[in-house]
Amino acid sequence: MRAIADVAGEFVVATAGADLESVLAGKGAGAADLSQKTGKRVVNLDIGGGTTNICVFENGNMVDTACLDIGGRLTRVKDGRVTYMAPKLQWLCGRLEIDLAEGGTAEPEKAAQTHRCDGGTSCGGSASGAGGSRAFLHADQPSSGG
Repeated sequence: MRAIADVAGEFVVATAGADLESVLAGKGAGAADLSQKTGKRVVNLDIGGGTTNICVFENGNMVDTACLDIGGRLTRVKDGRVTYMAPKLQWLCGRLEIDLAEGGTAEPEKAAQTHRCDGGTSCGGSASGAGGSRAFLHADQPSSGG
């Protein structure tokens, strides 16, 4: 079943593109409904293996999409040691001064620094998907305020 889900996900991206995949993920995760019910801007993050698709909803409508070239399968850990790090994650860790590198230890505290949530947003609801995990963020002000 997982193999079918993975192939289906690749099919959606190949035929529809990242924008539509972002919208479908956001609607499926309930972000569009949440923005409609609360009157707040809601951002859905669909974290896959290699990319993160983002969709912004306002009053239940999609207002923007984006795709980041970073996902959940960018490291490999064996026996508590990092055995592989994708080059883009190596760059990010260096830029953010996070002590996580190939050959080093993989304490949960270090790994958590690569995906911290800050900047005045609150992290909310998450659900597992075939390609990774989904989470949505919402700002504390109503969407009509900008």
